[in-house]
Amino acid sequence: MKKWILTSFVALIVIGLTQVTQIHWVKSKSLGDHKLYLTLKGYPVKVGDIITVYYKTEHLGEAFYTKILTAKEGSSIEVYNNILLIKGLPLGLKDTYKKNGVSYKLDPLEERSVPKGYVFVRGVHPYSYDSRYEGFGLLPVSSIIGRSFVLL
Repeated sequence: MKKWILTSFVALIVIGLTQVTQIHWVKSKSLGDHKLYLTLKGYPVKVGDIITVYYKTEHLGEAFYTKILTAKEGSSIEVYNNILLIKGLPLGLKDTYKKNGVSYKLDPLEERSVPKGYVFVRGVHPYSYDSRYEGFGLLPVSSIIGRSFVLL
């Protein structure tokens, strides 16, 4: 009887943890050399936090993405001489994105303010595929899974 109670208790904890946490491996260099993250689902996020989102992009399809939350609604996006400025932070742009040997043309995000209900995310790697490009775009706040923390 005690074994059944202990097993049930452990199962409830594991199920509960999967409802509020997610551990995932990031395959790209989008966030530098860090590869393993713990995401707290539903955890409040602020600009500068590492977050995980579930989102469908033009070139990579539907997947989990781990990026830095760079701007929320009302922030201005400007483009000058192949440099995108978000809240005054200069982010370089590239012309193509290569995935599995296939090159995709990248169009920079158009100048605008981040609308209500959306966020701008980026990677730290200069060649990251992120909100700088129309094919990735601004993400709906509803796509945010939670705040992520580096484990490895």
